[in-house]
Amino acid sequence: MFAHLVHEPLDPDLFSASLKLRERKHLLPRLIIALIILVVVIAAMRKIRSRFSVTKPALEGKTVRCAHCSVYFPRDEAVVVAEKHYCSEEHARLGDS
Repeated sequence: MFAHLVHEPLDPDLFSASLKLRERKHLLPRLIIALIILVVVIAAMRKIRSRFSVTKPALEGKTVRCAHCSVYFPRDEAVVVAEKHYCSEEHARLGDS
C-alpha cells in the first residue's frame, strides 16, 4: 500500500553531476560580469591617471641655455650679454657660474 512512497536511495554520483552542471550554468554569467567590472575599473584608472598626469607644454622655436643656471628657455625670452644667453637680467648681471 505504501510501496509507491518508498524511494530508492539517490546515487551520489548522479547528484554531484547534477550539481556540477548547475554550477557550470552559473559560471558564464559570473565570468561576463567579472570581465565587465574589470573593463570598467581599468577605464576608470586610465581616466584618473590622465587627469593627474603632467604634460609639458611644447616650446615653439629654438631654445637656449642660460650661461648662469644652465636652464633651457625660449630664445625669444633671452637676455643677451657679450653673446651669452641668460634667462633673466639678474643672471646676466651675475655672469657665468
